Amino acid sequence: MDRYDQAAATTILTGVLRQPGGGATALRAFAEVPGVACESVESGRRLHRTRSTVLRVGDWEFTAPDAGYEVRARHVIRGIAVLTETPPAAECAQRLAAELLGSAERFGPDADIATQASLYALATITGR
Repeated sequence: MDRYDQAAATTILTGVLRQPGGGATALRAFAEVPGVACESVESGRRLHRTRSTVLRVGDWEFTAPDAGYEVRARHVIRGIAVLTETPPAAECAQRLAAELLGSAERFGPDADIATQASLYALATITGR
């Protein structure tokens, strides 16, 4: 298995994020990585319910609807969102890759192996 650096991880994530439902697919791929929290959230009322996937890594929280293209990125410090934006796929992928690879370094070899394996799985989806 190849080892993915920041540039390769960004390319893979950009490819996934540009696909329909790719945001939720990309975020869920990292659900089992140590040091990363991933959950499925349902919001709305009876007639208009939406399901989203939320991935928390480092000081960032990424949210993607289950059926959509856009990923919302929030910079959260001590439970307070200091920045919320919906960046383009390439910019979001770059930020997500940086946070995931940085988290993998902080949490040790198990987190690194899980992150690399998740990137490998996503690379097969995009054919890269």
